[in-house]
Amino acid sequence: GGKVDTHSLNRLLNEYGHQGWEVITAVDTNTSSGQTRDILVIMKRPSP
Repeated sequence: GGKVDTHSLNRLLNEYGHQGWEVITAVDTNTSSGQTRDILVIMKRPSP
């Protein structure tokens, strides 16, 4: 199966969101049978 733990990913992204980070885009890396092995998340935050 895929190895992405969606609950951990969601928790981590929420932590970054509280620090001012914003998700710009996310791309999954499909392996065989459409399973997601990794997710690349591009984020930004305002300059201090």
